[in-house]
Amino acid sequence: MLALEPWVSLSISRAELERSYDALIAGGVDTKPLEMPRRRKDGSQAWVEVRRHALRSGDRWTIVTLVRDVTERKAAEDRIRRLNRVYAVLSGINTLIVRVHDRDELFREACRIAVEHGQFKMAWIGVVDRSAMKIVPIASAGAEPEFLTLIKDRFSLR
Repeated sequence: MLALEPWVSLSISRAELERSYDALIAGGVDTKPLEMPRRRKDGSQAWVEVRRHALRSGDRWTIVTLVRDVTERKAAEDRIRRLNRVYAVLSGINTLIVRVHDRDELFREACRIAVEHGQFKMAWIGVVDRSAMKIVPIASAGAEPEFLTLIKDRFSLR
């Protein structure tokens, strides 16, 4: 008889689980741990790492499952990815400052770098128009032209 593991999602059919266990028995050990999001009893989100091993006991097999909370590690990996994106943007813009001498081109390219290398959804740069007492967008990337028109009159210095 096959006893289901308590963390197994109901979206996995019994037949799929049996095939998975058969493959595990044939190989002995999962070659790669499985990582998946799970909800804790308190409702918060957690990441778990699941490792399984097949152990023979006489003429029967036992599947041993180890589940480890890796939420902190996943959060650290996300922070590192974000910092790498920011570093890529800063590095690209530093190179741009040395190479480009036209202000408008510098601003356009800085926005492009933020979107392409930093993987930001959009970026825009504005300048202060003291006579109108507004911040006026002058360069952007990733933003629809309508968006820039929409925000043009939103930022007042008053």
